[in-house]
Amino acid sequence: MSDIGTGAESAVNDAVNSAANATDGPFAVYVRKARPNMCEASTLRGEHWRIGILTESLTRFEWSDSGKFEDNLTQMVVNRDFGADPQCTVTHRY
Repeated sequence: MSDIGTGAESAVNDAVNSAANATDGPFAVYVRKARPNMCEASTLRGEHWRIGILTESLTRFEWSDSGKFEDNLTQMVVNRDFGADPQCTVTHRY
């Protein structure tokens, strides 16, 4: 995955953020309740990577050459924090 910030993605984020600032309508209400940030307790980070355990069966893998990540709303994903920490086991192998 390349760095965040392409023109198309910026345009989508601008459109969604504009809708989020609207004062009425079902989409505005839905977006105001959005939680685009991943739960910190369920996130693993390295210098250029980030892994988010979203649910017991959904994991998000990200790479950024700059090491910077953004958690903005997209057309596909509005919520990345589902309110409860997923149940998982971490095994370290050396």
